[in-house]
Amino acid sequence: MNNKIILFIHDIISPLDQFSVLKYISIDAGISFDINISLTNITFYLTVGGFFGITLHLLAQNYKVISNA
Repeated sequence: MNNKIILFIHDIISPLDQFSVLKYISIDAGISFDINISLTNITFYLTVGGFFGITLHLLAQNYKVISNA
């Protein structure tokens, strides 16, 4: 057990390695535009978290579909 912990600690070179940004998809625009649109791990996590938050918000609303009028 201690050997695995020592190997795991030895593999970590810098504490900032855990915050590295990885590009999943990258799209470069044409010659006239200098635009680079990319989907990174940060944008993926923010998109999933935002979708999850909005979904929970909409599910928590108490909309009455049929009124008792």
